Amino acid sequence: MANFIEAYRAGLNIVERTKNNKREIDGVFEELNSQLFRVSDGKIQISIKPLHETISFKELENYSALYLSNASNALGINDKLAGWRLRAVKGYVAICAKNQKTPGSDTELAEWKQSRAGYPCEIILGSQTYVCEDKEALENALAEMLRDPIVGEKLFKLANLPVLETDPTLESGIVASQDTQPPA
Repeated sequence: MANFIEAYRAGLNIVERTKNNKREIDGVFEELNSQLFRVSDGKIQISIKPLHETISFKELENYSALYLSNASNALGINDKLAGWRLRAVKGYVAICAKNQKTPGSDTELAEWKQSRAGYPCEIILGSQTYVCEDKEALENALAEMLRDPIVGEKLFKLANLPVLETDPTLESGIVASQDTQPPA
């Protein structure tokens, strides 16, 4: 018979370790942002964000085409499905960067996966996956991400976006570039 009391106690014991792991991961991102703030004149900030992507039916074929085909045949609705553009939304979490001085500039850098206990966590960058079992591995993986040429290009573009500010003379709150003058 399973020892549920022992399993329960083990679950309680891991709570504190999980909290510490998540605090440590947050601390790594805080240090990353602190250093990027200094080097980018306060422009670049990195965060972890939930995102989604739309997947077309063509991409879903690997997962559900057979099921949908069989179901539509059974229901006799093949003719009705012929003209539809079926799509699904896939949620995921990503490491994103933004220029804090330019609203709406969020840019995905890499995909992020984190276990329920904090570690291991993963940074997926193109075809490369960095599995991080501890703070040092996470710091090294984030440094590798920053060295990536595509990530570097994205960060360069973000850092060089024009600074946008809300023009107080415009009631609508329209955002105007700092480089342009409002109409006279």
